[in-house]
Amino acid sequence: MPISSVALLLTIILTSLLGGIVYYKAPRNRSTTIFFLLAIAASLWATPLFVYGFVKDIELSIVLSKASHFMAVITGLFVLDFSIFFNKEKERLSPFLVLSHAAILVFLSVAMFGDFLVASISESREYITYGPWYPVYTAIVIGLFGSSIAIQYRKHSQEKDMVRRMQLRYIFFGISITAVLAMIPNLFLELYSGSLAYYWLGPIFLLIFVATTAIAVLKHHLFNVKVIATELLTFSIWAFLLIRLFLAVSGLEVVINGILLLAVVISGTILIRSVLDEVREREDLEKTSTSLADLKGNLEKKIVEQTAGVKKAYEVERNARIELEELYKGKDKFILATQHHLRTPLTIIRGYLDNLRSSAGLLPEAKLVFDRMSGLTEVVSESINELLRTTEIKVNKKDGP
Repeated sequence: MPISSVALLLTIILTSLLGGIVYYKAPRNRSTTIFFLLAIAASLWATPLFVYGFVKDIELSIVLSKASHFMAVITGLFVLDFSIFFNKEKERLSPFLVLSHAAILVFLSVAMFGDFLVASISESREYITYGPWYPVYTAIVIGLFGSSIAIQYRKHSQEKDMVRRMQLRYIFFGISITAVLAMIPNLFLELYSGSLAYYWLGPIFLLIFVATTAIAVLKHHLFNVKVIATELLTFSIWAFLLIRLFLAVSGLEVVINGILLLAVVISGTILIRSVLDEVREREDLEKTSTSLADLKGNLEKKIVEQTAGVKKAYEVERNARIELEELYKGKDKFILATQHHLRTPLTIIRGYLDNLRSSAGLLPEAKLVFDRMSGLTEVVSESINELLRTTEIKVNKKDGP
């Protein structure tokens, strides 16, 4: 089997595996669905090219060439859609996007018939003659990949989140490298020389974009990338040994390759499981560390809040105590002032009563009334003096050391 056929077969297997891994392991959303369809379209792009290497019929070769050109544009459409909707799950389908897709599909459907796209292939099947619509086809492919690169560059420039920015960087470089490497042999070299010597490189270079995008989609953190890398390595070895098994020419080679394939399948399965267990343990440890960090942050926040609350309560209590002390002082001063104002008039009243009681010619009845009034005045005066003495003691205690 020529190296081109082996490379195309591996490309078909790996792109399909990557698409399936992303679809089943990443969160189910529009981006992962489009990526899965993109990977399947890339595999279908490589499939007619793989079959092309084994057929001899010219008409069938032309059909396979048209099919590969058709799937190349379909793959480009999915690349554009993925660039638009990656990390933009709520993005609505614009009428322009729908109409442009419909126009491209109509163009491709018509171009598949007749000699519009592929006019003929040489008897040696090494040279191709393109039809009059091939420049339009070339412009469509360049437009699809160029638009995808421009969209990813704009998204990467505007994104602030570091994780998403890293994801967009993977996709941007994947599309850029794939566009340059795939279009040079599949568009420009074929158009310039008409040679089909490099027809098989396009899907292989697209594998770069599929791989980098798979890493970007699955890279919630680094451990997932380790799992994907282990799975890809293991599946690649399986595919290689499976191809060797099919290419074996003797019974001994079949047995040896079969035993080797079985041993590698078993060891690869064990390896993948061990890596998955390690990843789960590290994920659990990372989740625990994150939970402890969150708990620590919340605890510090609560301590700060409680401290602020205690400080505020202390300030309120201190202000209330100061206000209460001022109120007590005002009350005591009021009582003292009131007592003094009461005792002064009582002293005057008592003096006048004494003068009236000692007057000559005072009737006995009047003298009795004045005596009673004087006695009551003494009682009131004594009560005021007692109250004054008590208040002065309290004030002295508060004002003292």
